[in-house]
Amino acid sequence: MIFMRNCPMCKTELFYKTISQHNDACKNNRTCKLCALSKRKYSGSLEKICVDCNTPHKFSNYHYYKKSNSPYRCKRCAVSLTHKGKQLTEHHKNTLRNLKIGSKLSEITKRKISEKMKGKNNPCFGRRGCLHPMYGKSGKLSPTFGMKPWTSGLESPFSSSTILKMKKSHKRIGKWCGEKNPNYGNHNPLSDERRRKLRLSHIQRIEQLRLNGCKLKPNFNVAACKIIDDYGKQHGYNFQHAMNGGEFFISHLGYWVDGYDKDKNAAVDFYEDNKHHYDKTGMMKEKDIKRIEEIKNHLGCEFIVLEERNL
Repeated sequence: MIFMRNCPMCKTELFYKTISQHNDACKNNRTCKLCALSKRKYSGSLEKICVDCNTPHKFSNYHYYKKSNSPYRCKRCAVSLTHKGKQLTEHHKNTLRNLKIGSKLSEITKRKISEKMKGKNNPCFGRRGCLHPMYGKSGKLSPTFGMKPWTSGLESPFSSSTILKMKKSHKRIGKWCGEKNPNYGNHNPLSDERRRKLRLSHIQRIEQLRLNGCKLKPNFNVAACKIIDDYGKQHGYNFQHAMNGGEFFISHLGYWVDGYDKDKNAAVDFYEDNKHHYDKTGMMKEKDIKRIEEIKNHLGCEFIVLEERNL
């Protein structure tokens, strides 16, 4: 049989197995566990002040507050007091140094250190010239004089040949700068014929080295192909494009055009509204204008430009 009563504070139902437990709870007016804990909760201050640095410290609960020593010292003052007057052995120093070698601070830790050492918190803030602690301390006066660098004995990430090249290049710095360079002032642009030959040789090199002799096919815009088809239907053209026989390649110039109608000798290009075809002022780039003129002069064709921003 189970006996029931209500908590006198929160009116929660409480159950008892025997009549003696029920009667004892009624006699002493016992509460539930939650109400009993709230009664025993410490309502005073959980803060203590360090006797050395006068820094206040707030404990998370009463257990830690009661367990702390009196007079209270913060962790930093307690550690400094414990190690006061003690000197580390060389073995201990090397052990601590080896533990730190190779370790990297997290971005959060770096940010905290940076914020802590900014402005007036920096011990060298406002100390310039002779007031700076490192002023005039060079050579034997330097605190690191005679000490081996922390990288001493570690393997270099670069090979010996790479280090030799780096040393040689460092010696050459400034040797060919400015007027010392034999090509100084020689900024003559390449001729159109030279550019054409370089373009064709580059295409041929890609086909031989990367495509094993197969023909190079440039990337294309699927949406542009549909726009070219719609334009051709409206104006009576039958354009050959990437999705209709492949883009037409002008072998003499080394150019591909987005669309070409052999019967009417008409070429078309679709220009997306981005930095590849237009400059910062929104004008078509000079290289595209020159390309159009070269194609028109070579094929003697009608050249149509479809601009995305005008559609």
